[in-house]
Amino acid sequence: MASAHRRHRDSLEGLIEFSSSPPLTEEARNQAETRFYAIVDHFRDQNPSNDEYDRTALVRYTYEYALTEKAKYNLLQAFFGSLTIPLTDTVDVDLTNKQRENEIWSNLAGFADYLLNNFFLP
Repeated sequence: MASAHRRHRDSLEGLIEFSSSPPLTEEARNQAETRFYAIVDHFRDQNPSNDEYDRTALVRYTYEYALTEKAKYNLLQAFFGSLTIPLTDTVDVDLTNKQRENEIWSNLAGFADYLLNNFFLP
């Protein structure tokens, strides 16, 4: 298996299938963005002190500093896909259930690690 820096990517293609995804309405995008921030903010203090980097900050800032709306949309698709949560679901994610909360944290941490290893490391 190649080391992380040998697998560097410049897009999320291959992680998710963009061609089959219809564009979101502005309302749906706003709902997805609100849910994205609610999840990321919920786990903001979740990083153990021995972590090498702040996973929630990496995910948040990757979204906030995306250069285009399409890039932001692609990141939202990948984020919700990795958390196994529908992008356009209008129901808030239940983070009061500890088992579900742990599952979402594990998936969020894995998504952050994926971003770091495939996009940010040389």
